[in-house]
Amino acid sequence: MALSTGYFVFFHLPRTGGTWVREAIRLQGHKTFEIGDPHGWHSATIPLPRNTYSFTMLRDPFDWLVSWYRLLATHPKWSGPQHPLLMFSGCRLNDFDTFVADYLSYCAGQITKIYAAYTQGVDYIGCMENLSQSFCRAMKSFGSCFEVDQSKLPEKRMSSTRGSGRETIVCNEKHRHSIYESEPELKEYLKDAH
Repeated sequence: MALSTGYFVFFHLPRTGGTWVREAIRLQGHKTFEIGDPHGWHSATIPLPRNTYSFTMLRDPFDWLVSWYRLLATHPKWSGPQHPLLMFSGCRLNDFDTFVADYLSYCAGQITKIYAAYTQGVDYIGCMENLSQSFCRAMKSFGSCFEVDQSKLPEKRMSSTRGSGRETIVCNEKHRHSIYESEPELKEYLKDAH
C-alpha cells in the first residue's frame, strides 16, 4: 500500500502507524492518491518516478506481533491476496503466548524480510514508537518546502503493550526474547526506536 502526494510517497506497512501518517498528511493540506495494488503490501513492486522522495514507518517487532494478534483475534478471516497476515495462517489464536510460540516455530525471521521489502530504496525510515517525531523528520529530510504545522497533527493512538485502555498483553519473557533473537537485523532499528 502506498500513498502519493505527487511530490513524495509514503509506503504503508500495516500495523505501523500508517493510518496516523495518512491523516497527518491530509491535515497538512496535501491531496493524496493511492498507487500500486491497494490490497498488496510489498513496496518494492511499486514503480516510482526517478528522484521521488519516499518514506515508511517500522515498529518494534514484539509490538507488531501484539498488534497482529489483536487484529486476528477480533477479525480472524481478515486478509488480502499478498498480505503479511498470510504468514500467520499456522498460528493459533488461543492466547498470545500460543500465537508467539507458533510464530517462532513457523515464521521466525519473517518480520525482517517484510521490513526489508518496505525499506528497499526508501529515503527515510521512521519508527512508530516516535511517530510524530519520525513524521516531522521525514518531512524535513524531504526538503524545506514542506513545513509541518505541529498544531495540525493527529492525536497518536496508543497501542500494543505500552498502554491503551485495552487489556494488556502478557507474554512469556522467553518468547519475547526469542522474537528479538529471531530478528537480529532489526537491532539497529530497535536501538533508535526507544
